[in-house]
Amino acid sequence: MAKLYFGPVNVDLEAQSTSIDLPGGGQVRVGPKGAEVSVPGTGRVSFGPGGGSVETADGGRVEVRSDGVVLFGEDTVWNSRGSGFPDVTSTPVPGGSVPIPYPNIGDGTIGIPFPKFVVERFDVPISLPSISARPFEVPISMPRFEPAPFNLPQMSNWPSVAPLPPPMPWTTPQIPELLPTSEAPARYVPEIKRAIAAAIDAWRPVLRVAGGTINGAIGVIPRGALGNTYDLKAAFRARLAAESVPADPFARITDGFADAWNEWFSGYSATLLYPAFAYWPGPEAPPMPALAQPLLTGHSTSDLHMLPAQVHLRAAQAIDWDRAEADLQNAVRQLSQWFATRFIAMKAVSTLVNVLGRGPVPFYAPPQVPGGPVIGGSILPGSSVLVGPNPFQVP
Repeated sequence: MAKLYFGPVNVDLEAQSTSIDLPGGGQVRVGPKGAEVSVPGTGRVSFGPGGGSVETADGGRVEVRSDGVVLFGEDTVWNSRGSGFPDVTSTPVPGGSVPIPYPNIGDGTIGIPFPKFVVERFDVPISLPSISARPFEVPISMPRFEPAPFNLPQMSNWPSVAPLPPPMPWTTPQIPELLPTSEAPARYVPEIKRAIAAAIDAWRPVLRVAGGTINGAIGVIPRGALGNTYDLKAAFRARLAAESVPADPFARITDGFADAWNEWFSGYSATLLYPAFAYWPGPEAPPMPALAQPLLTGHSTSDLHMLPAQVHLRAAQAIDWDRAEADLQNAVRQLSQWFATRFIAMKAVSTLVNVLGRGPVPFYAPPQVPGGPVIGGSILPGSSVLVGPNPFQVP
C-alpha cells in the first residue's frame, strides 16, 4: 500500500483517501465512499453516497440508508411510514395492528464530536555564531625619501669671501632660474619657438588621467595612464605653417620633439597621497582629490630621451646633418638645447591637481571597528589635472 505521511495528515494514494489524526487517537477520514469521524471511547460517525451511521459507546448503532431504511441494533429494521416495505406494514394479529417503533432522536440532530484546531505559538531555538571584530594591522607600503650622500670640500679650500655673481644684462623672467637664450638666434628659430609654445599651451588643458589604484593613503598612477588624444605632432606642423616656417626640413625636426614628448608621458608613473583614506569612518570613501604635487615627483621610463644631448641627436637625425648648412646646424643645436631645458623647467613648475579617488573600506564593522583604510580603491578618470606656467613661453 502506497502512503505518504505529512505529520498528522495521511494520504493513501492507492485508496484515494486522506485522513487526519486527532489528538487522543481519533481520526477523520475522507475518501470516495464518504467521510468518517472516529473518537476512541466515544463513538464513530460516517456518511457518504449510500447513507450515514452513528455508533456510540453506550447507545448502540443507528444506520440510515439512502433508500430511506433505518437499521437499529440487532438488525431491527424500520422504514418510512406509508411505504410498501413488507417489514414495516401492519401485521394481522388478534386485537388489531402492531405499533411500529419509531426512534426518538429529539429535534432530529445528532451530536458529532469534531476536533477543534487551535494555532499555538512555539519557539524553535536556533544557535547563532557570535561574531566579534578584532583589529589587526594591514601593511601598507609608504615611500621613504633618503637624501643622497655627498662630500663637502675641505674648509681650508673655501675662499674667505664668497665671490659675487656677474651682473645680468637682461630682465629676470617670471619663471625663476629660467633665462632667455642670449646668443643671436639662427634663421626661423624664434618663429619655431613661438609655434612650439602655442601648441603646448593647447595641449596642457586636455591632459587627463585614465585611472589608477588606491590602497590606504597611497594612490598610484600607472605607466601609460597620463596622457591625451591631442596630436602634438600635427599641432606643431600647423603652428609652423601659421608662422610661415618652411615645413622642409623644420617640420621633421619638430616631429622629433613631439615623439620624445609623447614617449616621456606614455612612460610616466607617479605616487599620490590621499591622507583621509588611511582611516575612513565609513563603508566606502567618496571621491576626494589627492594632495597636489609637482609633476617632477613622478618618474618616466623615457627620462633619458629628454636630455639635451638625446634631443639634439633625435633632431639631427631628422635632416642630412653632413650636408646641412651651418645656419641649419646652428638652428638644430639652439632648438634642441632650448626644448630640453624648457621641458625640465616644465616638470618642476607644473603640478598634478584634482586627481580624484575613491574606494571601499572592507574592515569597517561598527561599533567594534568604526573605520579603516581604503583597500582596492581606484583613481577616477579626469582631465585638466596639470596646472602651472608654460616655460616654453620664455624664448
